[in-house]
Amino acid sequence: MRKNVVGDCNVAVVANGRNTHASWHCQLACISELERIVEANRVAIDKGGLVFEELPPNSLDPDDRKFLAVAIVAQAPILNATDTDWNQHADLLDALGVTVDQLCPEYAT
Repeated sequence: MRKNVVGDCNVAVVANGRNTHASWHCQLACISELERIVEANRVAIDKGGLVFEELPPNSLDPDDRKFLAVAIVAQAPILNATDTDWNQHADLLDALGVTVDQLCPEYAT
């Protein structure tokens, strides 16, 4: 079991099966991963709003920057279900030492 992970919001959206184009296989993968997170009882948040100082200038979607910043500080992979932005910024992620676990690789491109 992984120690830390950062979940993009799309993982929860796909898991609940509402307003998503994701397949049943993708939904099941997200549900399984969320169950593992709940079992581990670990959630990382930036309550004080300080972690975003960790990011270098970049063109990543502003809505995704919080996930990247938490991943850097927590030294954790980002879980993704259906967001294509992560693959589009592979060079930035590599430079920062952040990996993205594609729970639904068929939607990653």
